[in-house]
Amino acid sequence: MAKADIKTKVHKLIHDLVLHIHEHEPDIEKSILIFLPTYNALEQQWFLLKPFSSSFKVHILHSSIDTEQALMTMKIWKSHRKVILATNIAESSVTIPKVAYVIDSCRSLQVFWNSYQKKESAKLVWVSKSQADQRRGRTGRTCDGQIYRLVTRPFFIQFDEYEGPSVLRLSLRLQVLQICCAESKAINDPKGKKKKISLVFVLICQTRDSI
Repeated sequence: MAKADIKTKVHKLIHDLVLHIHEHEPDIEKSILIFLPTYNALEQQWFLLKPFSSSFKVHILHSSIDTEQALMTMKIWKSHRKVILATNIAESSVTIPKVAYVIDSCRSLQVFWNSYQKKESAKLVWVSKSQADQRRGRTGRTCDGQIYRLVTRPFFIQFDEYEGPSVLRLSLRLQVLQICCAESKAINDPKGKKKKISLVFVLICQTRDSI
């Protein structure tokens, strides 16, 4: 499967879609929600759409931004269409009224444990079909809705049905502590090497605390 990198042509396609929707949808109360994987991607898209700020207002939803403040700001601009750039924070935890269009890049940012470098690192990945359905569900709640997924149908069919369990991709440090406290086995039992590394880390922490 192709890499999930966000290329310039993806940002250009989103730009063109937003302008097309805005031109052909007369009801300015109908908002456009765009899913992108990283803050950098949100920022790049914002700069592309900024020249059209007199026609519609672009808002950003990200974990580093106060969500309540962002939603309050959206309510102020009643005479302009809202274009919301968001990461997966908008999949379920935030209620955005009047979303009639969703543009989904079908990408997300996930953290993986690198066994060679002995540290966690972030990586762009394709979403699962379940995540894609969750994003689709953000539109059509209070009005008719449409979704634009920026992948072909044959490519989308190759997506995993569900997101894999985090216990199989993270460092397991926190998970090992939780399992030890609960005195129970994990549902998806990870590889022995990862468990040993995590247990050694826990022992090192215990040793430091006792010094």
